[in-house]
Amino acid sequence: MKKLAIFIFIVTVISGCNILSSGGNIKNRWDFSFSNAPLIAAKVRELRSVQGIDPYQQIFLGSKFIFRGNNEFDLVLFDNYYHGNWQLNEAKNALQLTLPNYSQPILFQVDSITNTTLQLRIDSSNFTRFMNFRNPDNATEGWFGKRLTTFKLSIDPEHYSHTENDIYSIDNNKWRVKPLQSETNEQLRLRIRNHLGFLKLLFDDAMQNDRDFVTYNWFVSPLTPASNGIGLKNYKKVKEAWENCFYDSVQAKAGYDILWKAFDKEIKFPEKEENKYKRNSNMIEQIIKNMD
Repeated sequence: MKKLAIFIFIVTVISGCNILSSGGNIKNRWDFSFSNAPLIAAKVRELRSVQGIDPYQQIFLGSKFIFRGNNEFDLVLFDNYYHGNWQLNEAKNALQLTLPNYSQPILFQVDSITNTTLQLRIDSSNFTRFMNFRNPDNATEGWFGKRLTTFKLSIDPEHYSHTENDIYSIDNNKWRVKPLQSETNEQLRLRIRNHLGFLKLLFDDAMQNDRDFVTYNWFVSPLTPASNGIGLKNYKKVKEAWENCFYDSVQAKAGYDILWKAFDKEIKFPEKEENKYKRNSNMIEQIIKNMD
């Protein structure tokens, strides 16, 4: 799947009643469930030939929009992550997002909201501007064909009392927020530690919540857990996506090398442990200790 950047939704004035009066609360966790964008429609046609799956659910697996009570948001779409602040204008059915170090606000139109669903729209010109902020190369390819693109989301009932336990929170995703300037070696090591902590939490969360499976398509990692151990991908296979997490290609390679050195040390496979998530968590923890 090509690199896809995040969406920005343009506000338009809607006549009539305030749709937010329906009783829905935007301060929730939302899963992406539909888009009429041409790129998504093409993928849906491909997946409809596979029996027993919801094509939209498959495409948006792991993608999430979280509006937190402290007016911060976390947005993951495919393997792109954004964090910032949100503000709701109920009179105009408008949602404004602000991102650190980005001067222009991002404006959503909230078409509808209930206790279980949320619908948003995006204008193509604003979409292009915002996507270019993160992924300027072919960022908009396949998304347009319509002046406005619709996105539907459904409620995610999960709740975390502390953000440090939430795999989608900024606490656990600092590693993939692109820095504005070159980082020192120590800063790069902290970035890699945060990445490893993210992976460990991913498996700890799956174990504690007895999940049937873990989704990997909403983030990038050179590490590949398997049933018989853990592998490290060749740098060429992750280079393009991995570089989006660093200041430049030189720093991205330096970060990979830090990870490789920790991976290259002894890692024992916990053969007696039957739980696959606990095995993976244990191996990630060993790599973290190898960085010391």
